[in-house]
Amino acid sequence: MDWKSLFPRLDVYKFTRTQFAKQAGISKECLRSRMRRGEHKEFYIEEDGKYWFREWEDTFSKPFSKKFLRIRNRGGHDKAVEEGRYPNKGLEKHNATRKYLAAKGKLTDKELAMIPAIEKKLKEINDNDEVVYFSTYFDPSVSDENRLIKIGKSKDRCIESRLKSVQTGCPYELTLLTYIKEEIEEFYHEKFKEHHVRGEWFKYLPVVEYLKKEYEGNYLLPENQIENFRKIILKKIYSNDLSKVDEKFNDDSFISNMWFNLKVNKEIL
Repeated sequence: MDWKSLFPRLDVYKFTRTQFAKQAGISKECLRSRMRRGEHKEFYIEEDGKYWFREWEDTFSKPFSKKFLRIRNRGGHDKAVEEGRYPNKGLEKHNATRKYLAAKGKLTDKELAMIPAIEKKLKEINDNDEVVYFSTYFDPSVSDENRLIKIGKSKDRCIESRLKSVQTGCPYELTLLTYIKEEIEEFYHEKFKEHHVRGEWFKYLPVVEYLKKEYEGNYLLPENQIENFRKIILKKIYSNDLSKVDEKFNDDSFISNMWFNLKVNKEIL
């Protein structure tokens, strides 16, 4: 008696995983992943811990596989920037570059000829975007004489993320006092070199006294920090009653100056 008549399915399910993957045009690892997700069940059987496959037929698998497709409607690069959904600036810049390169393919020769000048201008703007920031900590166990202050540089738009990365290497909770646009980092490092301790860290008092004298009333903070502090002021001073709010409350400079003075005087609002 013919063994195929006794076990007709063995004549159908006769291919190994490797052979079936080759028929389907995918790797063996890809097939294994699909099987874990429940795909291609109609193509194989299991006997004694081994899988046997019947011949690959593309028309069968396509309708079956569609329900496993993941729908990712994220709204694109512009929407992600608008909603602040990028986890970091590197990915945002990468996607912006990809979009820019894709757009270049749609430009005319005349428009393409303008790109070098535009890129040069953008680079100049980007280079001028650097600021010098002053960050310190306020721990009751550390006196002002022993306190340190960090003088670093960052892009204006990246100050908060820069401070988060610095915080990971500091045992104290860091506070941004202010940042300055019109000077470069090297200017301050040279100016306070006799008060230098290590890396970008300097003795606190000489730097703060200089900031009080030279930048009184002109302190700066990132927008998010200004808004958060403004909410605290509204709650503490005005009891969340907008009808009592002083007109200075809406002035970003007023908020930044109040923050600096409260912090260096170690006052609690």
